[in-house]
Formats: sequence, structure tokens, C-alpha cells
Amino acid sequence: MNPRFYPFVFPIGEPDVWDFWFILKTFGPGCIAGLIALMALSVALTQRKIAANKYNLDLFDKRYEIYEKLYTLHDSNSKSIKFLDYNSSYSNVSYELKYILLRVSLLFENVSKEEISEINDEFEKIETKHKSLLEQRLPIEKDINVRRNSIDDIERNHAAEINSQSYSAKRNEISNHRHCIQQKLPELTNIDDQIKEHHEKLIGKLSRIISSMQKELSVPHKPY
Repeated sequence: MNPRFYPFVFPIGEPDVWDFWFILKTFGPGCIAGLIALMALSVALTQRKIAANKYNLDLFDKRYEIYEKLYTLHDSNSKSIKFLDYNSSYSNVSYELKYILLRVSLLFENVSKEEISEINDEFEKIETKHKSLLEQRLPIEKDINVRRNSIDDIERNHAAEINSQSYSAKRNEISNHRHCIQQKLPELTNIDDQIKEHHEKLIGKLSRIISSMQKELSVPHKPY
């Protein structure tokens, strides 16, 4: 082969170590920087997933805590018989319920602020009506109890007169007490039925809110 006609022919042989050094020096820093960037991105994504999982778990804990409080309050007050006692009052649970509902509106997307506002308004109406009914119930129940105690007292202290065949003023007194009790019992029952009806409205609204809360009560944790 004549060198005059092929002036640009490269010599054939083993690659020189300086060629590798040139390639490493030229492209090495870029590759290392890219690798570091990928590692940093991987760490950032992992930390992001960890932070997201921690947020979800913290949110679940807060949601479950307030859900448990509302469920316990609902369950403990779902029996209407508790509110048939004239000593009971919604004021005992008013503050706690309003605090719980405020937390519910902040933590649960399925429960709207309109629902919370509606149930708070309804609660105030029920509380006012409940107090009014209890005020009506108290003197009636007191009178019935007084008359029953009088009957017991007469039967205990005047048994001979009551059991005699002749006219007995005490027996007549017992009869009058029983007649008055029989007249007042329907009135008492009517008030109890109204208390129960208003209370069940509140329990029904709380049940619907609890049902909405249950739909969001989960732990959206994803492994990373």
C-alpha cells in the first residue's frame, strides 16, 4: 500500500491507555454527576413516599380518634330510656358533641359543613324542646309519685279500716289517688313519646354522619 494515495490511514493495533484516560476524563464527570443526580432523585422520591405515608397514617389516627368519640357518644345515647329521666339533659353532651362535629368537618371530606351546621341547628331545637318537655313532665311525675307514696302509707297504716266492710274514708282516699294517677299517666306517656321522637331525630342524623365517616375511615398506605 502506497502511503502517497492513503495519507489518512490510522495504524492498526491495541488501543492506547491514554485513549481510555481521555474518554474517562472527558465523559466521566458527566456520568458521575448523572449517577449522583439519579441517586438523589431516588432518595427524594423515597422520602416523599415516606412523608406521604406518615401523613396518611397521622390523618387516619386523627380521623379514627374523632370517629370513635362520636360513635361512643351516639351509642351511649341511642337508648331513649336514658332521656325519659327528668334529671337528664342534653346540656351534658352539648359541648362535647359540638366540639366533635367541628373536628369531623375539618377531617372528613364526605361530611360537609352544611351537614354540620344543620345538625347543630337541629340539636339546639331539640335541646330547647327537651328542656320544655322535661319541665312539663316533672310536676306530673312528682304528683304521681306523691300519690303512690300516699297509697302505700295508707295501706300500711290503715289496713284494718281499708279491709272493713263498712264505709272507709281511707279506702275512698286510695280510690281517689288511683283515679288521679290513671288520668295523669296518658299525659306523662305523651310527653315521653315526644321526648323519644325528638331524641330519635338527633340519633338518626348522627347515624348518617357516622356512615359518611366510615367511607373515609381507611389507611391508604402504599409500600415504597
